Amino acid sequence: MVIYEQSDTFHTDRETAVTVGKFDGLHKGHVFLLRELLKYREEGLQTAVLVFGSGLREKNLLTDGELREAFSAFPLDSLVFLPTDPAFFLLAPEDFVREVLIGKFRMKAMVAGRDFRFGKDRAGDVSLLRKLSGEARFELKIFDKIGDGSDAVSSTEIRNLLTEGDTEKASEMLGYDYFISGEIVHGQHLGTKLGFPTINIIPDPGKFLPAFGVYAASAEIEGQTYGGLLNLGIRPSVSGPHGVLLEVHLLHTEGDFYGKNARIRFKRRIREERHFDSLGALKAQVLSDLSEAEKEFFAKNVIDKG
Repeated sequence: MVIYEQSDTFHTDRETAVTVGKFDGLHKGHVFLLRELLKYREEGLQTAVLVFGSGLREKNLLTDGELREAFSAFPLDSLVFLPTDPAFFLLAPEDFVREVLIGKFRMKAMVAGRDFRFGKDRAGDVSLLRKLSGEARFELKIFDKIGDGSDAVSSTEIRNLLTEGDTEKASEMLGYDYFISGEIVHGQHLGTKLGFPTINIIPDPGKFLPAFGVYAASAEIEGQTYGGLLNLGIRPSVSGPHGVLLEVHLLHTEGDFYGKNARIRFKRRIREERHFDSLGALKAQVLSDLSEAEKEFFAKNVIDKG
């Protein structure tokens, strides 16, 4: 797969099949569209995914690097990032199709979801695409969302679920456990003093965060997966130098992980973030939380105790 960070560098001598969107999270609905797109390779068309850049949103379900990694799992020909400058979004919907999709990308087929909108003021819709496909002679396949009603898969609904702390339902829609990645850094070592050492990650400022609180989680570090108890928040019971911090106590695991990269996957929210009047009360609650995290992994035989 060739990645074009700027769409004006894209060039091909072949006709293409395309799909266009933000693809934030690359959830089940997106994956369905990609699989439909890839069927056109059998017809000799080059496959191109056109992505509206993450700069359109302050926070993203996948960072730029994570999105590229996710797309790399598919045998696509081209991944193209569209401009985010204001002039590009002033293009009339018809001009976007004729000048960009057909003129530049030599589009002969397109797959899209029924709610796809494009062009100035997002005025272009599926009805216009159907009209233009007849005029410009390109094949158009429109698909409904996966699910129906409140269960329809969308990045917006996934964000809503994460905001509520329902990482289980959000992960079901994504098709993978929602995660936050980063380098393991030193904290205040309060967990060690309490008897529950943690690995600490400062989330990427562009990453969408679930509701603050305590979660059962897993940690992937250098090819190994560990069960864990995760706290995401600002630690209201203890002052510190960081803003939002992600801390994970690894179950039945010891070791020096500082400086290594970790991918922390959210499994189930155990409770909300709250203040404790004493370290003793905090320790008692952590013991209760650990019992819940143990159930998530060892009772289900997800990870052996080693």
